[in-house]
Amino acid sequence: KFGSSNYGQFVDNLKIVSREVGVIDRARELKAYPDPCENLLFVRIPEGFDLEKINVYNALGIKAKSFFFDKTQEFGEISLDLRELSDGFYFLEAISRNGARRALKVRVVK
Repeated sequence: KFGSSNYGQFVDNLKIVSREVGVIDRARELKAYPDPCENLLFVRIPEGFDLEKINVYNALGIKAKSFFFDKTQEFGEISLDLRELSDGFYFLEAISRNGARRALKVRVVK
């Protein structure tokens, strides 16, 4: 059985609806440089992201390092000392005080 309505096309009980899924807000993302980095990695924190900590995971998902921040690190730019990490790809997970999370991948080369 075929038909249509104000909400889309349908076949029997199957309903096909077209809607906008979402828009990526690039201003809310973390940005890091230089990538690849050798020792210091600079991370730009989006405005309104009340940063509590950044966890660094290796490519196997094992936590390699954590950085904790006080209330004054709400947004802006921070530096992370990664000199003790080996060459490879790492994932940064930034966690805000209200539980919001942002992630990105970086490469360390020595």
